[in-house]
Amino acid sequence: LRMCGTHTDITELKSVSTALRSSEANFRDFFETLGEMAAVASPHGGILHANAALGRALGYGPGDYATMSLLALFRAEDRPKAQACMEALLSGNAESCGLSLATKAGSPVPAESRAWEGQWDGQGCVFWVSRNLSAEKEAQGRFELLFRRNPALLALTSLSDGRFIDVNDAFLRHLGYSREEIVGKTPAELDIYLLSRLR
Repeated sequence: LRMCGTHTDITELKSVSTALRSSEANFRDFFETLGEMAAVASPHGGILHANAALGRALGYGPGDYATMSLLALFRAEDRPKAQACMEALLSGNAESCGLSLATKAGSPVPAESRAWEGQWDGQGCVFWVSRNLSAEKEAQGRFELLFRRNPALLALTSLSDGRFIDVNDAFLRHLGYSREEIVGKTPAELDIYLLSRLR
């Protein structure tokens, strides 16, 4: 009676496997606590998992994603553009997508989105992260309102050469210019010497 065999030390392999499981668990924890809206999708776009931030912002619950694709996060009329945007992101021809997302009820949510390919549960996937721009848009709207309606003469100029980027209505009324005459010019070019000295 004869027996042949080999022995392999799998200690290192088990350590690597444990580390991978640990890092995946850490990644999932990070994904869940991420403040930005995030989703994992199959290579064909079907949503496999979405974090709590996406649900809070768009009004979806965990049970809603089973039959949804990433494109369903956009308004129906924007989905052809969203498809082109996603293809550009995944091919490396774009860094971000500026299309608004849509809530479950259909209301637009201004967002900036990014996507890249990766691995989830050992399978190829698409990671999708969107930053909710609602607060920024609201702040921009408030600034625009204050800027336009302010009774003081206000102007926005470039730091490099002091050219006018925009001016408010009071500026135009008091100095008698049209916006087209002002934008792109410097105070010196317009003989507005007081503003030139203030620069």
